[in-house]
Parts: sequence; structure tokens; C-alpha cells
Amino acid sequence: MRLSHIALALLLLSNPALADVLCDSPASSIAHNKTNNEILALAQKKDPDIKKILCGVLTEVNALEKGYTAAPDYENAVVIAENYDQRFQAIQRLSDITLFRHEFNGENYPQFVMADTSWHQGEELQAGPYRVLGVQKFTSANGFPVQLLILELFQFY
Repeated sequence: MRLSHIALALLLLSNPALADVLCDSPASSIAHNKTNNEILALAQKKDPDIKKILCGVLTEVNALEKGYTAAPDYENAVVIAENYDQRFQAIQRLSDITLFRHEFNGENYPQFVMADTSWHQGEELQAGPYRVLGVQKFTSANGFPVQLLILELFQFY
């Protein structure tokens, strides 16, 4: 009996259509209950250059900050803001961008940049798809170089 469960699990995981990923996006998101392949198909209708869907802004910001990923990993990508990403808040507008920071239990966590100035200070990131425009090097307030993701809202329709 145990062997058949393992065989079934391997069969499901070996079939890409059945093992497709669902991002943890809230019901208010266009990405809710859609697999990454379904989201990719929607995104490619708007922009055929989109090649991959990533789950979680915080996940990707952390990966970039820790050096697990680099700018080429984000080419032609859309990242889906998940439930926990709504903890990101707009903290500052700088010319044509808005800086977002993730705060949890009073601690400041990684940041990213939105290529848009319509966000108000304190406004939370909305769940949904965001196109990755690239990675840019900035200098932090204490003079250290940092790499930040640059995102923009991506509308499917």
C-alpha cells in the first residue's frame, strides 16, 4: 500500500501539467487559484516576451539580496505578489520611482522599487502580477551599495 502512494506521488510530480505551481495570492488577486502556466499564458497574450512567472515579491527580493539570484534571472519575468507581500509599504517617492519596504514585528526587511509614483506613503503593496523591469544598484542611506528589483504593475487586460 505504501509503495502505491509513493508511485502515485512520483507520477503526479513527473507530469508538468499536474505538478504546476500555484502562488499564494489572495482571492482579490487575478492570479488567485491560477497555476503559473495559466498566468504565463495570460501574460504572454499581453506581452509575448514574458518567459517566466515567479511567486512572491519578498521571496525574490530576499533571493537577490542574499546573492542566490542575479539580474539575468529576472529577464522577461512577472512576479506574483502573494498574501504576505501585502506587508510591503510605500515609504518614499524619488523622482519617477517609489521605494517599498517590508516591515514585520517592528523590524525592517528588504526593499524594492516600483517604477511608478502613484503610490502614497504607507500604502500597502496590492496582490497581483508585477513585471520585473530589472535590477538596479543604489546606495543605501548609510552609504552601502544595494541591488533592488524594479517592478511595475502588470495588467493582463
